[in-house]
This record gives sequence, structure tokens and C-alpha cells, in this order.
Amino acid sequence: LLGFQLRGLHGYKDLAIECADPASIVLAENGVGKTTLLNTLYALLSGRISRLASLDFESATLTFDSRQLEFRREDAFKATDANDARSLLSRRPARELMEYG
Repeated sequence: LLGFQLRGLHGYKDLAIECADPASIVLAENGVGKTTLLNTLYALLSGRISRLASLDFESATLTFDSRQLEFRREDAFKATDANDARSLLSRRPARELMEYG
């Protein structure tokens, strides 16, 4: 993983982290979104997409050596309520919810 970007968090904030080294330290003021950024990254990498259902964001992009994966919240959670979202996620594996760039 070379980088991760979360766009449109809470409708106005973009966050990003570059991972050029084997380990990275995320340092910022309280309330900036460090925990949200890392929890979102974890949910995407582990395939636990349902954890993102309650998070307000536009898209998330994972950058690897030779490709980018973009996850668009709108595409993954088109359901009208939480029960529909759970049903949607149970039918669609995480891989199908991510677009290869």
C-alpha cells in the first residue's frame, strides 16, 4: 500500500496518508479524522464494508504499486435504509464493490 485517500468526509473534508515506508505515523490535531481514516482503511482492507454504512463520505482510494482501487460509497450503499443496506452487503462481496482503476 502506497497511499490512501478519503474524499468528502462529512461532506466537506478530504484526508490522505502516504505509506512510502513499511511503517507510518499519523500525527494531527484532535478531531481531524485520524481514527476515521484508519478505521476506513481497515474496513476496506479486511473486507468489512458494512462498517462503512454509517460513515458519511464520497469515496476512498487505495493506491498500490501498479493500480488504484476506488470505493464509492454511493455505489455500495444505494439502499434506502439500514436493513436494505445489510441485505445489499450480504449479496455483494467486497471485491465487487470496488472499482479497479
